[in-house]
Amino acid sequence: MTEKADHVTPSFDEFLYVNQLPSAISYPKNRILCLIVGDVPEISAHILKRDGFSIRVKESFEEKYTKDVGMLLLGDGVEVADEQLARADKLKTIGYLGDVKGKLSRKICNEKGIVVFDDKKNKRTNAEFIPRRMADFINNGDTDQSRNFPNLILPKKLKGHRLLHIHKNVPGILLRSTASTPKTRLTFCHSS
Repeated sequence: MTEKADHVTPSFDEFLYVNQLPSAISYPKNRILCLIVGDVPEISAHILKRDGFSIRVKESFEEKYTKDVGMLLLGDGVEVADEQLARADKLKTIGYLGDVKGKLSRKICNEKGIVVFDDKKNKRTNAEFIPRRMADFINNGDTDQSRNFPNLILPKKLKGHRLLHIHKNVPGILLRSTASTPKTRLTFCHSS
């Protein structure tokens, strides 16, 4: 099958590079910056660090992290300004330990495809549950228990990579998005 391919890459990261696609948010996970802001229990940071994410613990969402943050875990009462949220282009998921209502824009999160995990009941066990939900989204694409996406639990992917394309539910959107990049042609092969 590979004899028909335009180019054979030894890794998914090289595929992203060759096609000039964003690779800063791809694996390895230690390159995904997870910013923890506010009063967040130590167990939350431990769960995300143990999963392999690059952790920074701060008192506030400092401007210097806006362009590089991939995950954001916020303590109760922490607010994120609309302008800063809109500029966080690598941000994929937010966990909020408390009632998120009025603390960040759900509209901006939806427009940017940022999955939000909310703890409006403020349960003590959510200090572990919310970071695990965030990790499950990054690792597998699961949106179960999110506040702004459908509840999905995808089958585990043991080999290979999973590509997630988050978009509005518009007929033909996938076709249009791939047609806009004619130099990138994806061919998927299965070898037994």
